[in-house]
Amino acid sequence: MANQLWEDWQIDRAFDSSKITNSSASTPLIARVLTINRCLEPSSCYSIQDWVKTTTLPQMLNFDPEALNDDKLYYELNKIEANKEYLENFLFNKTYQLDPESYNYINYDLTTSYFIGIKCSLSRLGKSKDNQPHRRQVILAIMVDENGYPFKWDVLPGNTAEVSTLKDKVKACKDRFHLKDVSLVFDRGIVSEDNLQLVDEDKEKTLKYLCTLDKNQIAKVEGVNLELFKDLTIKNIKEEIESLAGFTKYDEFLYYQDLGGVEDKRYILGINPTLFIEQRSNREEKIKFFTQSIHQLNQGLQAAKRERSKEVIRDNIKIELARLKITRFFEKPRLSKINLSRVLANGSTKRIPGYQVSIKKKKEKIKEASLLDGVCCFVTNHTEKKDNQFLFP
Repeated sequence: MANQLWEDWQIDRAFDSSKITNSSASTPLIARVLTINRCLEPSSCYSIQDWVKTTTLPQMLNFDPEALNDDKLYYELNKIEANKEYLENFLFNKTYQLDPESYNYINYDLTTSYFIGIKCSLSRLGKSKDNQPHRRQVILAIMVDENGYPFKWDVLPGNTAEVSTLKDKVKACKDRFHLKDVSLVFDRGIVSEDNLQLVDEDKEKTLKYLCTLDKNQIAKVEGVNLELFKDLTIKNIKEEIESLAGFTKYDEFLYYQDLGGVEDKRYILGINPTLFIEQRSNREEKIKFFTQSIHQLNQGLQAAKRERSKEVIRDNIKIELARLKITRFFEKPRLSKINLSRVLANGSTKRIPGYQVSIKKKKEKIKEASLLDGVCCFVTNHTEKKDNQFLFP
């Protein structure tokens, strides 16, 4: 099926003939084999040859699998990279011809991929999305149409700030792909006033944006009243949300309130009941687990047979709070001295300095976070109106 899709889309034609290897193991053929492998059984360059021998690809595509050694594959990967812009243009033209309306909304997102080793020239330490903060990584940026078809992608140094990646994507949409009347959709990691202004600077106003704000930005938006959510609980959310003042049901995952226009922007407040339950229960579970771990720690300290380091106890608590991502919900731990006595083998008694830990919850911080459970806020420059009503959405 993967091979037939390649044939149907005629992807061999996407390559520039002056930038490929013309042989029985040509650049387009290698790209096809690597793509099929990625779909079926992702393998390293060292394992591709063995994998190919277990398939019918050599017979179907008429090539010698012995040609697919790792040196050949690395060489052809450089050739494929040299054809990146041709591949992007081909996929854009193909998908646009199939469904022009799929480009009404363009989704832009980034992820990370980490490395074990230091030889990748683009790899850097950075903010990891793989939960591998101590590994070097690269950032993968991709733009897709509404049908999920990719048409532009980039591999960026691993320490690139997400917010800095949008500029060349906007330029490509306008100057290279000549897109008009499209909306860029991206998440809160890319939102900045400069980026929103960048899209707004389009003189012909052919580009629009739709994105979500970060959690800590929501309360600052004019017209937002988070107190509306103060009485929502895990038990009552499913019923209470139906009568939430000012909110309209979009689907089972989103209820929204249009906050209207503020200057040249429009804000829409939303709440997802499923996400509300997930975030609320997750926080409560973590806080309960941490509280129990402090109780167990105190039991262990009470039974200690030797003096424990005050600094080590504090550091371990700090590490656990960071691991659970609940540091902001607790005060700094307090260690109170206690005197312990232990009976030695010779019958004598030894006194040991000991500690007990107490740590207070920041109730106001927990309350503030609870008011944002399941809550999101969209911002857009779609402010078009007819008869004093917004045309979008």
